[in-house]
Amino acid sequence: MRGGIIAWAWCLAATAGCLVPNPEPRTPCYSAVQGKLWPPSGEPLFVVSAQHVQLERDGQVVAETDTDRRGRFELRADKGGAYRVVFSTASHTAWALVTLGGCYSSSKLELYTHRR
Repeated sequence: MRGGIIAWAWCLAATAGCLVPNPEPRTPCYSAVQGKLWPPSGEPLFVVSAQHVQLERDGQVVAETDTDRRGRFELRADKGGAYRVVFSTASHTAWALVTLGGCYSSSKLELYTHRR
């Protein structure tokens, strides 16, 4: 009887660790483009804050965000590969090609706008 109780207690202790949630969940794998949107040359009043920027792959939008007050942005993709960063309004446009590596890689980008 005693051996059965010890075996049962050991089995319970061994499986208890599996039932406790991981205190540090893993961050999902992603690649990122960290960029800055610049105004067109000769247009100092162009506003770079709150401008919409998209990340595209094979013509499909995979991420989008708005720039911060200094024109900075970050776009994340769940896998590496070739992407296109696009900014477009009725009067201005900008785009750039970027290649992202694997998990947790990042690429820096300066995106210069120009008039259509």
